Amino acid sequence: MPLYSAFAIWIVGSLSFLVFKVAMLSVWAVLSFWKIRLPYYMPISTAIEYGGVAVLMDWLARAATPSGKDPEILSNYPYYLLTIWLIELGFVRFGIPALIKTTAERADGRPAPLPENSQAASTPRKTVIKIGSKTIIAETLLYIRSEEHYLNVTTTTDSFAERAALTTIIPNLEEVGGVQPHRSWWIAPLSKPRYRRINGKPHVVLVDGTKVPVARGRMSKLKKWIESQNLD
Repeated sequence: MPLYSAFAIWIVGSLSFLVFKVAMLSVWAVLSFWKIRLPYYMPISTAIEYGGVAVLMDWLARAATPSGKDPEILSNYPYYLLTIWLIELGFVRFGIPALIKTTAERADGRPAPLPENSQAASTPRKTVIKIGSKTIIAETLLYIRSEEHYLNVTTTTDSFAERAALTTIIPNLEEVGGVQPHRSWWIAPLSKPRYRRINGKPHVVLVDGTKVPVARGRMSKLKKWIESQNLD
């Protein structure tokens, strides 16, 4: 196969993979918009997307390869897929958190200081944070639940899911004064948690009826936090 043909096929394959990826994410986003929340498993999605790309590239390669010669694209599909998985894993594990942190540091997330003699100076300052593509006022948060690579966020006025990591969001919530009863949960004083035992296991029940499990190692800290907030 001529070098220019191989180069053209790989360009077409890369663009096709990008189109398939955007299409899959768009379908998931539309379902989420209509409150149909389905788990998104990137390795499975990638395998489906690259499967279509591999078939397309194999067809193009055979058209540009002398008859009877195998371009070895489909036969090497598992090795190509494994390479893509490793690249995506590195991006999700290290790339996205770094981008979120950099964006948060640049945006700062704090309103500009007001003059002391301004009437607005007496208004309590609000903490603005970014969660994925959403910008919200931290003081309106009720709770956040981590699920796979996404955060399910509930505020006093809204509920949404965004791709983000709980560990990168919590440092921005210090002024809110919340607590983590479980590694996958963060709750704010506004959620008015009440400590309860459900089926013999420790939980906190929030203002909207949501039941949050409590890890044994965090129980003492949680009870002290509830007492300090005069919530129980």
